[in-house]
Amino acid sequence: MSDRQPVLTHLARVPAKPTSWLWPSRLPRGYITLLLGAPSSGKSFLALDIAARTALGLPLPEPAATLVPQQAASENSPTSSSHPTSHISHISHIPHIPHPKCSRVLLISPTESLPESTVPRIHALASAFSAPLSAAPPSPQQPLVPSLHNIIHFTGFSDISDPDDYKRPYFPGAAKEFDSVIEEIAPCSLLIIDPLPSFLTIYETPHAGLIAAIQRLGELAARTNIAVLAVAPATRRLPPATYLSLLPTLTTAWLIDRDAAAPDLPGLPPRRLLLPLKSTLAPSPAPLPFPIEGSRITWHP
Repeated sequence: MSDRQPVLTHLARVPAKPTSWLWPSRLPRGYITLLLGAPSSGKSFLALDIAARTALGLPLPEPAATLVPQQAASENSPTSSSHPTSHISHISHIPHIPHPKCSRVLLISPTESLPESTVPRIHALASAFSAPLSAAPPSPQQPLVPSLHNIIHFTGFSDISDPDDYKRPYFPGAAKEFDSVIEEIAPCSLLIIDPLPSFLTIYETPHAGLIAAIQRLGELAARTNIAVLAVAPATRRLPPATYLSLLPTLTTAWLIDRDAAAPDLPGLPPRRLLLPLKSTLAPSPAPLPFPIEGSRITWHP
């Protein structure tokens, strides 16, 4: 006779838990989201754009219409035959979803990339959003106001006796130490790790390291109710197939790719598409097109 017995649960007795979204249908709080793409596809630009909008309390983009051929426009339209890019698919207008309030963002990225890439992009965003960076950054204890100072870079962990001697965090082990970090800079609603492979503990196989890190970061997101966005570049060591094999363990994943319907034209920036790879918490959202102009994203073709 077995000592085991079945445990049964009536689903009617299980309370439904609504999903809290930082970006509706795209970036859930309490979960980790993977952002995949080839090198130079615009992953970091997109991550910083989301960070800036969260820090400033600005709305997040959402397409009002699916991509349609421009040539399907009415022949009576004054621009249907004269527009120089009339053969390119377009999106009519991108309204924005109101962001409820500003919040702090924790950014984990290589310190050596800050002066040459991250900081110039932040300044470009500040200019685009008319958000001055001249004022002194507020301390976490002061009232939160819309500011790009709300984007806080995590440099590492250091000993109290020697603050200048810090160590880069490596996951999955470092995940358990971030509860106190997120609490210290509250209210924090977004953690960005860019790129995730730079902060992975070395395992026997890259796949094993990714699995362990994603599991622990997902647990961190659930404990703190923040959105974790992990930027995942495809490389020789971590090819797309390795990331795609992780989809069963994720609730949300995106892919950035070139828009094949919008060929590159002289004088115009190439257009990318934000494509859903996995969406279990909401109906799969429509692809979202965007070009990168200068040092920032513009959410129109």
